[in-house]
Parts: sequence; structure tokens; C-alpha cells
Amino acid sequence: MIFLPYEQFVIMTNKTANDVLSIMKNHVAPIPKGYSLFFPSESKDFTGKEFYGTVGLESFGIVPIPTFTYSKTPFVPMIEGLVKDNQVDVKMKPNKITKVFIAISIVICLLLLIVPTNNSLDVVAIGKISMRVVLYVILVLDYCLLCFQFRSAAVKSRKILMKLLGM
Repeated sequence: MIFLPYEQFVIMTNKTANDVLSIMKNHVAPIPKGYSLFFPSESKDFTGKEFYGTVGLESFGIVPIPTFTYSKTPFVPMIEGLVKDNQVDVKMKPNKITKVFIAISIVICLLLLIVPTNNSLDVVAIGKISMRVVLYVILVLDYCLLCFQFRSAAVKSRKILMKLLGM
């Protein structure tokens, strides 16, 4: 899906790869069992951690905890990082819920294109504007709001990562 929001950047640090990974391990909670599809359970104890996920030998895959840093939103980014000598290559992409949400919007838009023009959507009109045009505008606004939500969560995540790594 080429229209999905996506961010990629490099964090330069004066720490070694082992130091970076140990910092990440201290701030990343393991993925909770019984994790809800939309939000982590309020009863889960994250003990002040900003992210949950996994930290490997040279990389990490984390997701911000919505109850800690963000408002409760399912549109937080998935963050993947590859730690090299003095740099961390970071990729932020939408999570599965966001991808499903965009896919449903695209399917609805395609169905509106396929439906013949003499259907009831064109008969029902607001003033002189066809209902089909109104639905397209709503889908475009939906996509714009989704991208805005992702970008704002990505900016918050980027600031937290920079703060953790001493930048």
C-alpha cells in the first residue's frame, strides 16, 4: 500500500550499540499476554515503560504504550530499529489496525466507482451536489485525519526515542 504514512530516519548517538540496546531493554516492556487488539489492558503493569515489544541483539521492534505516552488511540506507529555502531536506523509504519482501516476505505471508494452512475446515490443530492461526491469527500477527509493522527504519534515517538538515546 503505497499511500500509507511512513517515516524513516537515522539517530546519530555517541553511545555504542550495546549501550543503546541496554537502554532500549530498560524502557521496553515485553508484549503482554492477552493483549487486546485495540488497547493494552488497563490492568497490565508496564511499570513506567514507554514501549512494549522486543529487543534483539542488533535490532528492536516496539510499539508505544497508548496508556503511558499517548491518548488511547489504535493508530500508534510500529517502530523498527536497526542498531549499528553509533547510529540507529529507525522505521515507523502504521500498525495492522491502521492498515485495515485504510483498506476498508479504499474498498468503499472502489465500490463507489464500480456502482453505475444512475443509482440512488446520484438521485439523493445535497443541493446540486451528488451524494457520491459527498462520500468521496468524506473518504478523503477520513484519510487525511488518519495521516494526521499517525504523524502526530510518530513525532511523539521520535521525541521519546531521541530523549532516551541522549540526543
